[in-house]
Amino acid sequence: MFAGIYHLQDIRGLDPFESALAALPGPAAMALAAPFSVKVARRYGTRGTVTVALTLFALGDLVLSRTGAGSSTVATGVGFLLVGSGFGAVMVTATDVVVRHVPKEHAGVAGGLQQTAMNVGPALGVAAATALLVSAAPGGSVGGIAPVPLPATDLTLTVLAAVTAAGLLLVGGLPGKERPARTFRVRS
Repeated sequence: MFAGIYHLQDIRGLDPFESALAALPGPAAMALAAPFSVKVARRYGTRGTVTVALTLFALGDLVLSRTGAGSSTVATGVGFLLVGSGFGAVMVTATDVVVRHVPKEHAGVAGGLQQTAMNVGPALGVAAATALLVSAAPGGSVGGIAPVPLPATDLTLTVLAAVTAAGLLLVGGLPGKERPARTFRVRS
């Protein structure tokens, strides 16, 4: 989302309010994906849910990386919608897995660690995206001092898509679909 806003302002030429409106499908999708993702994970399994969510997230970054100055608002909205859907589903599913799979006496600690990770992770992600934007921009300027050129935002969004997709390599360690316990009746 952070790099996408730079893209909207510096490449598409939108002002901050127009950028917020163009990016609105992302937060809306996060809010809708959050409650839906836990139900999906419980029905189809955590591994499958996170796989689909990370794929949506990476595809959204790729869509945003391919939109240029002349791109439609629909294409931009679709990119943010995919990012928001994937991000919302991954975060909520991850929290559900962590809290559900620890003993009750450790649930508070597990929840606290999960919340810490959810705060530190995005902070590090924004810092890394900023570093990438600055390093890819000619002259190393970003953030209102000079516009970030198209190659810098394209590169940053493409790298973010690749990092998100790399998370798919770790999905195999997540619990799969839980099968209900089988019960047998003994006739007497």
